[in-house]
Amino acid sequence: MLPTWDGGSSPPKRNQADKICCAPDLTKQHKQMKMKALSLRQPWASLIADGRKTIETRTWRTHYRGPLAIHASARPHGDLPTGGIVAVAWLYDCRPMEAADEDAACIARYDGAYAWLLSDVQPIGLIPCKGMLGLWTPSDDILRMLPRIQPAQDCAVGAICSNPDRILSDQPAD
Repeated sequence: MLPTWDGGSSPPKRNQADKICCAPDLTKQHKQMKMKALSLRQPWASLIADGRKTIETRTWRTHYRGPLAIHASARPHGDLPTGGIVAVAWLYDCRPMEAADEDAACIARYDGAYAWLLSDVQPIGLIPCKGMLGLWTPSDDILRMLPRIQPAQDCAVGAICSNPDRILSDQPAD
């Protein structure tokens, strides 16, 4: 099992020879880390899953950094999937929204908006589950179904990083 980042303020250094993170005690930290989730209405959740929306906006900030499950709320919207997790991504920054973020956020800038910057988005189909308001932790059963991802070392701020090799495992952590 390859370790992943513990969600701290900056990604760990990666050893280029074996591509394994070199942070101390990372395996132990990963076992304790839980992926967070964020519920969005459609079409926003599918725009993130498709890689067309790389910034989510909220009126509140978060200090959380790390893997994020993208949950499509149960509210119907055409034939788009609803009522479950449709993608996983890496939340690598949260800052006040700028006018330059509008295209990546698929929305005009508004007062009090925070830009949640996402990378390494991996669509996963639909894993049915009930969502919640705010940032929440999926159940252990749902977490076992989600791929574990790692941030791209070579991602520039605002870049879309979609290398499928970034998925470390489809199996749960031991």
